[in-house]
Amino acid sequence: MLALDFFAAMLAQTFWVLYEGAVLILLGFLVAGAIHVLLDPDRIVRFLGKRSIGSAAVAAILGAPIPLCSCGVLPTAVSLRRKGASPEATLSFLITTPETGVDSIALTLAYFGPLLAVVRPLAAIATALVAAALSLRRSPSDQEPPGDFPVPPESAALGKSEPIGSKDNAPKGRDGHNRHVHPGPTFVSRFAHAEALARHAARYAFVELFDELGFWLALAIVSTGVLSAILPADFFARLFPSSFAAMVALAILAIPLYVCASASTPLAALFVSKGASAGAALVFLLVGPATNAATLATITRLFGRSVLRIYLASIIGVAIVAGLLLDLIVPGLGQSVRIGEPIGPEPFAIVKLVGAMALGWLIVDSLRRTGLRPGLQELADNARAVGVFARRLRPRDLVYSRSVQAVAVLWLLSLALGAFWRVPLGERAIVQRLGVIAGPPREPGLVFAAPLIDRVVLVPVDDVRERPVGYRTGPGTLAREPMLDEALYVTADENVIDLHAEAQYRVADPVRYQLGVVAPADVLSALVRSRLVEAMAGRSIDLVYTNDRGEVEAWLLERVRRDVDAVGLGVEVLAVRLLDVHAPATVHDAFRDVASAHEDRLTTIHLANEYAAGAVAVAEGEAAGIVATAQAQAGERVALAQGAAGAFVALAAEHLRSPRVTEDRLYLEAAERVLPGARKLIRPAPDTLHGYELWLRGSNSSIVFPPTRSPSEPSQAPAVASSPPQPAGSRLREGLE
Repeated sequence: MLALDFFAAMLAQTFWVLYEGAVLILLGFLVAGAIHVLLDPDRIVRFLGKRSIGSAAVAAILGAPIPLCSCGVLPTAVSLRRKGASPEATLSFLITTPETGVDSIALTLAYFGPLLAVVRPLAAIATALVAAALSLRRSPSDQEPPGDFPVPPESAALGKSEPIGSKDNAPKGRDGHNRHVHPGPTFVSRFAHAEALARHAARYAFVELFDELGFWLALAIVSTGVLSAILPADFFARLFPSSFAAMVALAILAIPLYVCASASTPLAALFVSKGASAGAALVFLLVGPATNAATLATITRLFGRSVLRIYLASIIGVAIVAGLLLDLIVPGLGQSVRIGEPIGPEPFAIVKLVGAMALGWLIVDSLRRTGLRPGLQELADNARAVGVFARRLRPRDLVYSRSVQAVAVLWLLSLALGAFWRVPLGERAIVQRLGVIAGPPREPGLVFAAPLIDRVVLVPVDDVRERPVGYRTGPGTLAREPMLDEALYVTADENVIDLHAEAQYRVADPVRYQLGVVAPADVLSALVRSRLVEAMAGRSIDLVYTNDRGEVEAWLLERVRRDVDAVGLGVEVLAVRLLDVHAPATVHDAFRDVASAHEDRLTTIHLANEYAAGAVAVAEGEAAGIVATAQAQAGERVALAQGAAGAFVALAAEHLRSPRVTEDRLYLEAAERVLPGARKLIRPAPDTLHGYELWLRGSNSSIVFPPTRSPSEPSQAPAVASSPPQPAGSRLREGLE
């Protein structure tokens, strides 16, 4: 079973390597075919004759886009040297051509992004210029005499390419003879010439170039898949304590390794995904394609040991410096490199899949034409050259070599500087001494770790982390990509529900989190999913879909915390949220209608309750107003009655003291109140001891006396002011007892 799992993982990783880089590999080969057709070395070689940095720069720029391996470039370089190119230009061409090319730049863009795709050719050109500058400083005795350079037999058949229009590569007619195409003034001739150029470029790119690089490209893709399945995720972080150590180790590994620029790119991406820095990957990308045992032996025979020393020193030195600068300027560049199944949605998935199928078919077709024997023979030749080099290598010369001593000093210096670790705020440092934990986690500050003995792991403890359940989000986007194997659950009423949740947690125990459990986030996700199964199995879909979400979240938080403590995960679960709860996509619309109806029902109930509450409030207000008005009227009437009673009591008291005077006053006040606007004459009534007579006098008439007076009684008219007679009035007689 383990063997089957490993084989399946190896096949999957190999496919994802092919899937990720196929489109850009094909594009790079197509551009290489166009460059091969349009580039004529005979026209450029006249710029390479001077022994100067300028000619070396022209050679470096000329060789940068050409896709040739380190052995295939040797015949081309020898050809340039025979035609008059200077040693510096030839050396520059020998360095930049295998280190980079349009195909490898396209692959670098696919695996590492645009930054490293630009840095890689620039570093290759810088390496060529440094080598040319060192070559110019050589003494005349160190320089080889001009002459005819023999082409090494192991590379005579590699990399030989002539521009279109040459005798060997001119388009051939149906009779098999060479047919030179000369563009004429007519449209047909121009079209025919362009068609011939396109056919030749396509044949060179997808037949000749694939026959040269197909074996190594296939070997690199398969090796990347195998190593990706074997090596742990932190392989380089465990093996090399510092980035500089990883750079030196990869440079030493890459020198005898036979790998072209295209084949080295997925391997470098694999190293980064297993813990190496982007700077270490750049060292491998620059050193690996330009050096191998067969190439070094050939350069020694062709140009001498002095050129070999300059060649190696320039490549290794510039590569390490460029790697250190890259890690210093962009320290997190390698974090985005990943070999394997992509995370999140793929906008160009179909294009990448078609490209992977096309690239796989081209590689298989190339291997069918060439077979495996040429590639295996080159591997065997390189292995024999490594053996010869190892047998000739003397430890004493290695120890006293200035280059080895310089590298050793730099390595020791990097180890001494790397022994001091800065623990930032919000993190804790775990120190392992020979695999055993040395004391409790270190607090923020400066921590010393013995080089090559201690291993320091920094663990963020203050960051609030999120673990999605049922979905994933791609880098740089908030769009959720459903994970159906995590999102679908069965409810108590045997319905299926699609649920997206999220667990928020923080590291509570750095040692348990980092060393006690493998992939603690995945374990936490499994614990949340197990509790979600239990929670959904005990509730109907309608309740989960509408009202019970808060209750489910509280229940989940309590149970997941208990499970985390039981397994010793080393984290503190802060919250478990149900982000999105709905029916599966096939029945989502129907459930949404049910939920809408339920919400409409609740809305109607709320509106009715609102109206009832308003009506009750209005009625209560009106009732309170009526009661207040009645109370005010009652108070007013009581006050009036009390006032009238008080006045009557006071009047009665006065009447008791002076009855006659009180009665007269009351009579007069009543007359004035009843007849406020009339002219009145009041006198005592003559026929009674008590009482008065009220005489009214109208306007323009004489006084009218009461008709009830007897004629025998003398009448005495009251004195009034002289005025015209008034009409008859009425007599009022009122007696007060």
